[in-house]
Amino acid sequence: MTTPHFFRLTADADRSAPPALPPQLSRIVARAGVTLPDGKMSVPELDKLLAASSLTTVQKIDIKGALARAGRLVG
Repeated sequence: MTTPHFFRLTADADRSAPPALPPQLSRIVARAGVTLPDGKMSVPELDKLLAASSLTTVQKIDIKGALARAGRLVG
């Protein structure tokens, strides 16, 4: 039987990790050859990264939305 402290420590450790993109969007980004930096980035920085890729406009919008929901976009 585990103690309640185990669950509290596990939850705290999970919060420290940066939120990730959903797996399907991660695959799209990887196939396009785009490397996203760790941590937060601004929208213009993300636009520069995505502009050089072969992603469609819809895919770019989906990626921006997922990063915004994950709290990885600034401004």
